[in-house]
Amino acid sequence: MNTDYLVYSELLIDYNSVIEKIIKQPEVISNRIALIGWSTGAYLSMAAASKRPEVKCFVGQALMTSFKEVIPTLRKIEPVWMSKKIIEKMKGDTELWIVPEAVHGGPDGPTKNFNLYNQKILEFMDKYL
Repeated sequence: MNTDYLVYSELLIDYNSVIEKIIKQPEVISNRIALIGWSTGAYLSMAAASKRPEVKCFVGQALMTSFKEVIPTLRKIEPVWMSKKIIEKMKGDTELWIVPEAVHGGPDGPTKNFNLYNQKILEFMDKYL
């Protein structure tokens, strides 16, 4: 395991195995897959989505640029500049939704207004799937 990466290659193997299993399910439209991830899971989802043509939609929450940049700020309000830095490098259509005064996670995180959070996610998926 190479700990210099935000996403260990072993985790991507597992993630891809799950995607392979899901796209074979009869109730799944195999070319309209969405991935959602939080924090390190967001980074893992983004890495998997970048290699999978079936993935049409990706939602990254509290997505970090690197451990070196995130560790000093993790306990503070989520650094918006990290999200902007990542979205600038993404190809295709993108959206950035910033929840005012949200912290990285927990009851004061982006899901603090859970109904609005779910509405935003569903609208995003309806638009891009």
